[in-house]
Amino acid sequence: MKYLFDSSYYSLVVRDQDKVVAFCLTHGADINYNSPNYIWHSKNSEDPNFVYIDRVVVHEDYQNL
Repeated sequence: MKYLFDSSYYSLVVRDQDKVVAFCLTHGADINYNSPNYIWHSKNSEDPNFVYIDRVVVHEDYQNL
């Protein structure tokens, strides 16, 4: 996870006081990331400056609010 955050183009963390309740990670083009979906988009995107939304995670207690 540290590598994913460190290599992210943009990351967002949502907190409820001191508790992390959600996060989102995105990646730009040309990073060393072995995700099959990221690799596919890297090879098939017509935009060399694409941004890939990798993960959106929301704690179950904060879903559907």
